[in-house]
Amino acid sequence: MIDVLWLEDKADELEAFNDLAYENGINLMIHETACDAENTINLHPERIDAAILDARGFNRSTSEQQNTKGMHKIMIMLKMKQIPFVIFSGEVGILSNEEFVNSLDGAKVFKKGPDDESVIKHIKGIVADLPNVKVKQENALAFKIFSNAKVLNLFDDDEIYEFQQTLIKLILNRDDMDVVAKGIRTLYESFIFKLFDSYRWFDIKTTFNGTAYTFENRDTAYIGKDYMGKMLTMIALYSQPLNHGEANSVKYISDSKNHYYLSCLVDGMLAIMAWLPEFIKKNG
Repeated sequence: MIDVLWLEDKADELEAFNDLAYENGINLMIHETACDAENTINLHPERIDAAILDARGFNRSTSEQQNTKGMHKIMIMLKMKQIPFVIFSGEVGILSNEEFVNSLDGAKVFKKGPDDESVIKHIKGIVADLPNVKVKQENALAFKIFSNAKVLNLFDDDEIYEFQQTLIKLILNRDDMDVVAKGIRTLYESFIFKLFDSYRWFDIKTTFNGTAYTFENRDTAYIGKDYMGKMLTMIALYSQPLNHGEANSVKYISDSKNHYYLSCLVDGMLAIMAWLPEFIKKNG
């Protein structure tokens, strides 16, 4: 998913655009006021791939009079953070105002409704070469699970972001066994196990003195592909030794045989992540 900050106080009335964005792999992070958007940009600029700004809106509260000051303030902040953005407005009058257009300093402007598809296409184009975006687009099925998990309310936004970054690092640094080993373990223990444990989609038994878990099929037809259950067991097995101190972990990772297993588990983790959304849809 492409993560886009959207400064818009009437997002709930733009259902068609929301649907279009989702269909194109865009996660719209809605902010009703410029103050809210400012906080996100200051605290988590790395979580924003691009931004869509309404021309006129609220600065601090939705009870105040709308103006363009908040939009201009956010424009300046985005430029400083080198985050690409566009202006997206339904007010034809203001978009044809020469003084206003000049104040945008060349920013691309789109009209709500007629330009819905154009703004989506433009956003996808300007972020296409960002490493994080490329990884998420090339593995869209795997990253879809994070949207599902958010809907299930099992994790907060910060946790979801960290899990996404962990998977991105696994893919981009698959030759770094330290990154791979720790990433596999993090996703397994903190994400996958909690997801399954919360919904009891698998029967679970504790092994390895409580440090790892084996997933057993309760009913092959219910669970889906038996391969996934076996893959989860393999992830538990080959990441389990990492819980036994730094010295043992370094020795384990340096072993050429384990290096091969851990490398393969990156693809296994991607396969599980890609399989989970459909599994949740069928069994959730």
